[in-house]
Amino acid sequence: FYDSDNNFIKNLNGGSYSKVYNKDIGYYILVDVPSGANYLRMSEKDSVMKNLKVYPIIEYDYTKNEAQNLKIGDNFYNIQNNTINSYISKSGEEIAYDGWSSSEYIYIGDYDEWIIVGDSGVPSEWNAYYDTNKSFISSFNCSDTKLYNKVLGYQYASLCVINRKENIEYIRISAANSTMKNIRIYPILNDNYNGVLSFKMIRE
Repeated sequence: FYDSDNNFIKNLNGGSYSKVYNKDIGYYILVDVPSGANYLRMSEKDSVMKNLKVYPIIEYDYTKNEAQNLKIGDNFYNIQNNTINSYISKSGEEIAYDGWSSSEYIYIGDYDEWIIVGDSGVPSEWNAYYDTNKSFISSFNCSDTKLYNKVLGYQYASLCVINRKENIEYIRISAANSTMKNIRIYPILNDNYNGVLSFKMIRE
């Protein structure tokens, strides 16, 4: 950042800011302009710079709304219905495998977005989508989401958001028993949440 005479004020490290997600424009960061700053200069690799956009924030209330709390429904995952010593293959089949377990067919057709939460990680790649007849559609991956907290900085949390396509009615997940015993699967009830920034969950 620079003042009106192009004198340096402060560095901007984009990686230290919270990354926010908006369905219309994708990922972005919110930058607080320091007092006295009139100009900003940025530099990065060509592949990054050619896709950058910088916008002034006109409606601050809307911006704050994007980072509001995630509202969730009841947990749809029941560990008692798991099939032990098995995993879900890339073709959606249940395969015998010691030390792992697979969920039942979990119905997700009533909500468009879901979140898988795990205290010991989330099921990574051995999961599958199915249609209304429980016929295999495709496999899907989950990965731990990197969250930001003003006090703690960046933290890894075991969260995986599912954006359900119209023909998907069921999912099955599988992982090591140590992971599966700490899983919850919730429907997301509001669409004005921030999928990457730190938030707390409120049961609606």
